[in-house]
Amino acid sequence: MSKQGELRVAVAGLGFGKIWASAYDELPDVQHVGICDPDPDVLNSVGDELGIERRHTDLQAVLASDDYDAVHLVTPIPMHVEQSIAVMESGKHCACAIPMALSLEDVDRVVDAQRRTGKTYMLMETEIASPAFLYVEQMHREGAFGDLQLLRGVHYQNMEGWPDYWRGLPPMFYCYHGLGPMLHLAQRPVTAVHCRGSGTLPKEQQQYGSRFTVESALFELADCDVICEMTASFHELARGFLSDRFYVYGNRMSFESTQVAGEDPVVFEAESGRLPAGQRSRKVGTRRQALPPLAELVAPEIADVARKAPHARGIPLAHEFIRSLVEERAPAIDVLTAANWTAAGVAAHASAMREGERVGVKQWKGQ
Repeated sequence: MSKQGELRVAVAGLGFGKIWASAYDELPDVQHVGICDPDPDVLNSVGDELGIERRHTDLQAVLASDDYDAVHLVTPIPMHVEQSIAVMESGKHCACAIPMALSLEDVDRVVDAQRRTGKTYMLMETEIASPAFLYVEQMHREGAFGDLQLLRGVHYQNMEGWPDYWRGLPPMFYCYHGLGPMLHLAQRPVTAVHCRGSGTLPKEQQQYGSRFTVESALFELADCDVICEMTASFHELARGFLSDRFYVYGNRMSFESTQVAGEDPVVFEAESGRLPAGQRSRKVGTRRQALPPLAELVAPEIADVARKAPHARGIPLAHEFIRSLVEERAPAIDVLTAANWTAAGVAAHASAMREGERVGVKQWKGQ
């Protein structure tokens, strides 16, 4: 489909990438979308379903083409670093699925490539585009929480049967679906972390040299008294998947994400005003909070697009990436923000391997 938008985007990796290709194809600022996947059957199936004509089985062909301004990588974790660098070095802007990298050395390489090329890099953390987070963010902007007192993130997911690189992956290397929303809400970089590991992986799963099934961390934030807690586990834990993975506690209102699929999140509200004489505790009301539809939480210019696909978390993030290019500004999760989040996870795992020792988180100039 050809449109009058300014930008041309290719999506590489069509497992989860299918929703991104569909999202970009709906945005008014996008002229055309291309798709890339090494499996011709997958490529043609998605292309036929979405009506996308530009199809590639090789990312190098995309990078060599003049048909694209930006590439969105939805490829396996071990490919992120080299592919992100290659995208930017080809003269194209880069959006990348989490995580940015698995080591500080590789974070440095991606940051260096962005600075050297001047191309935009955005980490596509989907949780900050969920209806739950957009609702919480709106309430926070309006002052509903009052003073933030505690932020908490979780990510429980059974990765058994997934690609082999997931086997024994240290949980803090992929904690951003829980940590990212909290850091995005606080708008503060992580400066240090304490983390402990828990549980024991079977020997055959310890390919990363870590024995822990669970890692639980306390992240310190710059110029802020609020601590962010984060617990993650991907193996050997009898816990169902959570689609929303964060909790926000203020002195006026608190928010807890759903515990069981199909349930609404819970909001707690403390009574306002002076505590009546003789009353020992401030009353706190509790209610289930039905979330507004996605279309009511996104930018007005994409409300109609979100209304067509109310569960497509890709739409607000794809819009943010594209608008950052049109407006020539940094995106919501730019390269330095992504670097800090990634360094925080790497430092947390290092702390767990040192029995909870406090580990500082590297800062990059410009943070």
